Amino acid sequence: MTTTTRTSPACPRFPVSAGMLCLAFLLALVSTELLAQQNPFGNNNPDAPPAARQSNLLKDQPKKETNPAVLAILDSNPQTIPELSTAAKQLVDLDRPKLAILLMEKVIAANPGDDELADLMEQDDLGSAFFLSILRDPQLQPAGGAFATLVLNAAKKRLDDIDRINRFIDQRLGDDEDARVIALDQLRQHGERAAIELAMRLRDDKWLDDHDAIRDTLVRLGPSADEPLLGMLDAPNEDLRAQLFIVLSQRKNPRAFLRMIAPAFVVPREQRLGAEAREGLKRYTHTKIPTHRDAERFLSEVLRKYLEGDLMIPTGPNGKIVLWRWGKDSALTRQERPPRIARLILAAQAARDLYSMDQGNKDYQLLYLRSILEESKELHGIGRPLVDLVDHGQVDAGMLLAVYRNAIKTKHVPAAIGALEILATKGDEQLFQSPSGRPSLLVEAIRHPNLWLRYAALQAIVKMDPRQPYPGSSFVLETLAYFAGSRSEPRVLTGDGIASRSQSWGGMLADLGFASDRASSGKNLFQLAASNPDYEFILIGDTIYHPGVAETVSLLRKDPRTANIPIGIVTDVNERGVGARIVALDDRASLLVNPHSVESMTIQARTLLEMAGEQPVTTEDRLSQAQFALQTMAHFAANPEDYGYYDISRYEQTLIAALFQPRLGKHAAPVLGHIATPDSTQALVNFASLDTETLESRRAAVEALDQAIQKRGLLLNKAEVQQIYDLYNASLDVKEDDVLQLLGDMLDAIEGPFRRRQQAATRNDAGNGK
Repeated sequence: MTTTTRTSPACPRFPVSAGMLCLAFLLALVSTELLAQQNPFGNNNPDAPPAARQSNLLKDQPKKETNPAVLAILDSNPQTIPELSTAAKQLVDLDRPKLAILLMEKVIAANPGDDELADLMEQDDLGSAFFLSILRDPQLQPAGGAFATLVLNAAKKRLDDIDRINRFIDQRLGDDEDARVIALDQLRQHGERAAIELAMRLRDDKWLDDHDAIRDTLVRLGPSADEPLLGMLDAPNEDLRAQLFIVLSQRKNPRAFLRMIAPAFVVPREQRLGAEAREGLKRYTHTKIPTHRDAERFLSEVLRKYLEGDLMIPTGPNGKIVLWRWGKDSALTRQERPPRIARLILAAQAARDLYSMDQGNKDYQLLYLRSILEESKELHGIGRPLVDLVDHGQVDAGMLLAVYRNAIKTKHVPAAIGALEILATKGDEQLFQSPSGRPSLLVEAIRHPNLWLRYAALQAIVKMDPRQPYPGSSFVLETLAYFAGSRSEPRVLTGDGIASRSQSWGGMLADLGFASDRASSGKNLFQLAASNPDYEFILIGDTIYHPGVAETVSLLRKDPRTANIPIGIVTDVNERGVGARIVALDDRASLLVNPHSVESMTIQARTLLEMAGEQPVTTEDRLSQAQFALQTMAHFAANPEDYGYYDISRYEQTLIAALFQPRLGKHAAPVLGHIATPDSTQALVNFASLDTETLESRRAAVEALDQAIQKRGLLLNKAEVQQIYDLYNASLDVKEDDVLQLLGDMLDAIEGPFRRRQQAATRNDAGNGK
């Protein structure tokens, strides 16, 4: 009898035509020898007719299994973790998800160790692609996700195992040639982590005899080593950087070529860093190195391309660029950045190198300062204090002013904000100089469309503390009131000619977590938008009137307070019309088809939210800005001899509204106390009487009330005063002692003028001998 060798269940193969028929016949009948074996999937009675198999794996199937490939897998009786995993993959490939799930569940129940699971990733018939594919395959859940997660986590743990990496490094540096080959293969699997550990040994004299072998291994690791090695080029150890130039030039890495240019010309060739940089350039270009002037031009062009986005950099699956960066704590960190931010980081590197080649060149210095300021503000937060402010503060004020003007002109707003921060700490009077009598450079900045620049300019003016009137001082007060008007919550402004439409938008937005305000006309919409800094975006229906949608959008774009707010033009049908024409000319506007569900609103509003950019204004940012504005206005109001040219009473209603906003009341109360008008006084009384407000805020209101009454007298009528006495008396038996104390202090403030008159009369009587 002719015998055939059964193929491994890991890779079953079947001949075609007659061979297939023969195999099917053998699988159906099964030889006497095989039937005599214990078969966990079939009938163990050798005398039983070769009918359908009785398999536990098939018990949940609606019909009998007939596919010979599936039957062969089941007959193989997989038991070990690798066998069960391989069989599960084969069943997935054969579209038998239920059978695959049963095998995956067996693997999970066996509770295998990390090493056993990590080994699965290295099997030729499995690999990472399989586990990633089953991670979210709906037919294989939940077992597929759980199984894949176990394996992927174990594999990651192995790849990050520093002790394991160092064992292979030691093996690679040993004398056993076969072990060296195996070690290199293993280190390649560890990729970036292996490259870092190898490169770290280059800075240690302990491994000096192995440096040649380490560099050779780094070259052989392949592209996975490049990014962390590029990050190490910012390390302070010059010998390490020099050795990395050797590795990366042999790797022909183009970004490393850029980093070699400046050291090749700036560092003396007698030093190893300069010598290896020059050799690296030769090795990369296969020719002599360029002239100093050509190198400058080349770096300048690279910088331009980074800034304009012309230089292509590979992105990951998530659309981000991976960069490794060397920190001040001598730690190398892996960062994923959006392409725009990654290019700013690389531009700052190029600008730094370009400036180092000619530090007397003012244009290079300007580009360098602008780049590093922009990088710092973008990375650490555009609304946060500038990192390394002391270092940048050594720069000449005239150059910083040039950087500011250039950044405004070229729309590098974060750099302009950074320059303002430094200039403000210097107290540079150039910012206030305006020979023409027009508002100065700094005052003009508070009318810039970018909210962050307006706020930075406002902070700079307050820090520089002018105590004499100056052109544009009314703009400063207007901006303070604008920020003070925040309700510290994400809001959306809606407006349409059909009230029911904008009302329905407000309901959908509420489900998305946005409060909303509804405008009755185009004019009303503009007024609301210009007085509230909280609007994330605006929805304008194409039926709005007084004025129409085109003129309303024009009003919004002309005012600096509203110029940058994303606008959605809502139409009933997605066709060309006035909305489409507006959107075609405005890159911060989007056309929306009238949403009739929360889902539709979610999808369409996403575009508007993305227009906020990389540095959105958060709720905490708005709160901080409002508190700063209120504290500043209180300071101005408390010192009229120095700041009397600010007419704060013009914004009384804004301040009263702020008094009743959560977390702003205690900051608004002092301003109202210094204004001391009848409306302000009544607002303080009303606020201090509210049980819903915090005791801290109510105490601030009582103190402000006392201040107002001392300044202007009791501006309350008899009925209003009686209400306060009634509130106190009604609270005697039901309120806590601290509440009673607060109400008592409010009565003391009200009775203050009367008591002061009595005290004055008593003193007069004593003086007259009565």
